[in-house]
Amino acid sequence: MNQKNKKKPGRLLKVQVCLVYLIVVTTLLTGVTFSKYVTRSSGEDTARVIRMGQVSISETGSFTDGKLVLIPGVDLVKDASVIFEGSESATYLFLEVAVSKQWETSDHKKYQTKNDGIAMMEWQMSDDWKYLCSSSGGDSHVYYYPLEANQNLNYDIIKDNGKITVSEKMKKADLEELTNQELFIGFRAFVVQSGGFATVQDAWESVQKK
Repeated sequence: MNQKNKKKPGRLLKVQVCLVYLIVVTTLLTGVTFSKYVTRSSGEDTARVIRMGQVSISETGSFTDGKLVLIPGVDLVKDASVIFEGSESATYLFLEVAVSKQWETSDHKKYQTKNDGIAMMEWQMSDDWKYLCSSSGGDSHVYYYPLEANQNLNYDIIKDNGKITVSEKMKKADLEELTNQELFIGFRAFVVQSGGFATVQDAWESVQKK
């Protein structure tokens, strides 16, 4: 069995994370699909359900009682991972990253909030997530991770163990401005068998129709 693990002691969370100066609403939603494939026997089509393991998102971070303190120059931690128990068939694991408009990205790897062109906060996607597409409004970005049959996964979403860099140049006025904005990062994970789709995009579109 192929396995790429980065074990964490974290618990599964579905929480709203609040910063002292900044509200970060984090919705961790997970999805599991049960797909069908067709085999041919005696000239007749028969189908059976391929069993897929559970897919979930776990998170640990620098928060207590659902709150994080935002201090200029002190990094935050949002150490979230996608965990998948594997499938009998090859699959695509899709990760939908929903962000508020303040998070800017030009390469779909690095996300930043800026003030007067200076990055105030910054985080990066982990290297092995492959970018696929974005919503028309730019508030949702889809990544995928191709998996072989019977391969499981435990992999970080945000690079460097979930580090969110907070600029030391952030001033009181910047903090106060952030209190008037809804700033969030949210994740949803889906799995679908890869067989039967001409492209990864086709597979993702099938997920959206469910």
